[in-house]
This record gives sequence, structure tokens and C-alpha cells, in this order.
Amino acid sequence: MNFVARGNNFENQVESILRNGNIETYKIRLSNGDGGVDLMGNYGGNLLLIQCKSSPGNKVTKANVRELKGVMSKYPVNTIGVFVVPSKTENYTRRAIEEARNSKFKIILTDKSNICNEIEIHSEDYVENDNYIQFHVQNIQGELKDHSFENLD
Repeated sequence: MNFVARGNNFENQVESILRNGNIETYKIRLSNGDGGVDLMGNYGGNLLLIQCKSSPGNKVTKANVRELKGVMSKYPVNTIGVFVVPSKTENYTRRAIEEARNSKFKIILTDKSNICNEIEIHSEDYVENDNYIQFHVQNIQGELKDHSFENLD
């Protein structure tokens, strides 16, 4: 399986896991400016920006976390950034972990088997405001009409 097919397959697996966990998700397809975000979601009034990283031997780095932080700065305060890998074992560099931990943004570093639980735990800090996030996601869909942005329910 080539790199793109492996990535698409992993994104589909993650999206399915999230839907089965009652987390609404949308697949993102932008040519640039998306900061690597693959899925956008909504849980408990929180906007989720999710990056799926499936390449074996290609760890999530400090630079990856910084890129996501740049994207997150354009969204409401109750946005949660999520990196998801096939297995947590050695898929995050020490500096990526430190960058996420010390960020003013809420960033989750997880794997596909723990993603729903991690999102649920980290979502509890924010006040539920589902209508705002729903409105925000709809506005983003309108802004991205020249790009592919699909509701994958």
C-alpha cells in the first residue's frame, strides 16, 4: 500500500472510530493552509482539529505541533487539537510532547485506540456550546466552497 493510500485508510479508520464514539466529524481536503488537519469534529461544544499520522518511523515532531498551534490560533478558544497515531509507542518525539504540554492551546497526543476517551476527558474543561460550534463549522463549509469539505455521517 502506498503512502497516500495508507494515510487515507488510516484517516477512514479514525473517522469511523470517532463516529462510533458519537463524535461528529468532517473530512478536510485543502491544498494548503490547513496545517495538516485531516478531520474536523464537534464534541461537547468543542471544535476538534484532528491530524492523522500513520507513517511508520515518522514521528510527530515539535514542528508538527507548532504548525497545528498556528492553525488553532484562528479558531475559538474551545478548540482542541488532536494528533492521532496508530500506536502511542514511540510515535511522538520528546520535544513534541513538551510543546503540546506547554502550549496555551489544548492539544491531545493520542492513538486510535484511546482517541474517544482522550477527547471526552479533555472536553470536560470547556463550557458546552454546541450551537456555536455547529454554526462555526457551517461557516467554515461556506468559506471552503472551492475545496472539498464533506460531512461523512
